[in-house]
Amino acid sequence: MRYGIRSVSMDDIARHLSVSKKTLYQHFADKDELVFRMSEMYLDQSFKQYDQIEKEAKIP
Repeated sequence: MRYGIRSVSMDDIARHLSVSKKTLYQHFADKDELVFRMSEMYLDQSFKQYDQIEKEAKIP
């Protein structure tokens, strides 16, 4: 998110995660899939947080 999708390579991601590029490709077909899955996870977490905030904000 900091540098943009196009400027970050799978090598950069692997290095940041301290895993090999081969390991990344065992879990993701390509960078597009990795970005899609991470975005999906991020949105899911955000929606859960919003739901929790809404539940706590309701006045009985």
